[in-house]
Amino acid sequence: MATTFNRSGNLPTSNVTRQEIYDLVEQLIPQNELCDDSDSTTDQTLTVSGGLVRANMNVPRWKKFNITFADLDTASTTHLEDLFDLGTNGVPHAVFIKHSTPFTGGGATSCVVGVGYSGSSTAYAGAFDVFQAAAAATNQMNTLTVSNAAISVPGTTIQAEFVSDVNCDLLTAGDVDIWVLYSECY
Repeated sequence: MATTFNRSGNLPTSNVTRQEIYDLVEQLIPQNELCDDSDSTTDQTLTVSGGLVRANMNVPRWKKFNITFADLDTASTTHLEDLFDLGTNGVPHAVFIKHSTPFTGGGATSCVVGVGYSGSSTAYAGAFDVFQAAAAATNQMNTLTVSNAAISVPGTTIQAEFVSDVNCDLLTAGDVDIWVLYSECY
């Protein structure tokens, strides 16, 4: 897992390519994955501008999670899957859910997934039907209006909650991607 930078730092970049900076930082701190493209699933956003390299934590960024039926190993009709710990002063902005394979098998006739936090597992995205046939336009996008109740306190874990009409561990197919757009205010 990538390490989170606690503050922005500057590195001079005159006569140095962007890739050379990435390589240097990844050699110095090998547990970090650095990038600056919008479709990245890593924790870091690296900005190169004005001759400086800046690791930004205040910019919103997407974090992607892939969950398959094999991850739902709970002998219960409800399964909570921890996605990540939202840092202190973390703010969720949006959730996008898209499945490529319906969650089926074991006699199931329904399966939905929601995204939220402990105690409110659908606060960020309400129940999305992942039992239905997958198609290019079959997805759910939730843009969040953040209230004080939704802003993170230390230890808040973002979770996906699966609910089926059979025990989740009986499902034999299913694949969903969940993207969470969030930022951390420092």
